[in-house]
Amino acid sequence: MAQDLSTFSSVLIDESLRLEPCFAEVCADESTEMRIVYEASDFSVATTNSTTLFGLRTILNQRLGFVTTNSLNLAELKKSAQEAQNIARLSPESPFHSIAKKGSEGASFFEVYDTELANLAPKELLRYAELLVHEAKKDERVAIDRAEISLNLSTRIIHNSNGVFQRVRQATCNWFIMGMAKSGDEVTSFDYDGNAATSLNKLESKIQRSIEEFRNSVLGSLGARHGKSYKGQVLLHPSAVSQLLLGCVGFNVSARAQQDGMSKWKDLINTEVAHRNLTVKESPTASSRVHGWMPFDREGVMTTNNDVIKSGALNFTAHSLFTAKRAQVNPTGNAMGSSRALPSIGLTNLEVCPGTASDSELYQAVKEGLVLKRFSGNADPVSGQFSGIAKNSWWIENGQRAYPVKEVMVSGNMFDLLKEITAIGRVQHEPMGSVLAPYIAVDKVNVTA
Repeated sequence: MAQDLSTFSSVLIDESLRLEPCFAEVCADESTEMRIVYEASDFSVATTNSTTLFGLRTILNQRLGFVTTNSLNLAELKKSAQEAQNIARLSPESPFHSIAKKGSEGASFFEVYDTELANLAPKELLRYAELLVHEAKKDERVAIDRAEISLNLSTRIIHNSNGVFQRVRQATCNWFIMGMAKSGDEVTSFDYDGNAATSLNKLESKIQRSIEEFRNSVLGSLGARHGKSYKGQVLLHPSAVSQLLLGCVGFNVSARAQQDGMSKWKDLINTEVAHRNLTVKESPTASSRVHGWMPFDREGVMTTNNDVIKSGALNFTAHSLFTAKRAQVNPTGNAMGSSRALPSIGLTNLEVCPGTASDSELYQAVKEGLVLKRFSGNADPVSGQFSGIAKNSWWIENGQRAYPVKEVMVSGNMFDLLKEITAIGRVQHEPMGSVLAPYIAVDKVNVTA
């Protein structure tokens, strides 16, 4: 179908140029998904579906038009080109609208596509779904609310009137589980876990590993006791590191947020914004990182690996073509999104570099207090304020893990946490396959039991 994608994108671009001189860009996504769902103690849904979608962006006299279509009819595609130009004529003018320029690499093709995985039969996918459920139910106290596994085959092309043509193909198996533990009358908080694999030979072991982590988490929440109220140090689980610290970093390094006055980090390149022991990297070119691999961005700009925060100092600003032109700098390959919408800005494959602290040293750093695993609440990356509930968390006493803790309130400021780091673990973890991060001890957190 990839050849057809390029044929249809050419129709959209050629028709746009024929109607009136303009710049035109097509983001085309094609995907086939086979999904199996387990809920209500049974396998309830098994579906296969395919979608093809084109997002056409035209720039006409510095005015932007955008339409999406799933039509494969040539006449309908030409109508979509007309519609995009009609929208552009009614849009506000901006000198910063642009599409990618053709680089020296010419047309590029990338793939992470294991044929054995891509050709997985439905009955084989069901076997892995049964493995997922079996691993969770190795302990009868685990109750599954929902579990699912899917095989996704996807192709994307970025094609524009400047001659840019980028294509990527990927085969991925994703899984997810959500549930709790029950023992007598006690029911724990919900927890969830999951991951993905791009090769068949790693699929079984990765399922077993991630479901074991889920199982241990919910079982470890049984027998929860009340915590204590205090203000001080909290040990962040890698999941909480991702939610609070990296969520704040991702928003505030966006050039759009900085240019629109939403980010506190505007004009702070090479300025300390975090503890000197903190280094955060972005690695979109790392194909081993399943969820975030991105050889080129939503606009066809080649991606690069970046030190976002280096030894506590802000080292990077993430740009799309729009913000780069506005700032008169080169784009960084951080345009994000699908063919359903205009590009946004974001980071992918984030990694918090490990520190030197062992698990026991992390616990000793906190001495007595909360290990925050899952944060459920509000976190505002503009002000930095966060407030919510700690779920599936536990308590430290005398520098050792003591007992699971009942839900407690946690609040504070994410900008403060970035600077008030007291210890960073030496082992990286991969919560939900989205980031690489160690445990991090931070200070100035309000805990209310």
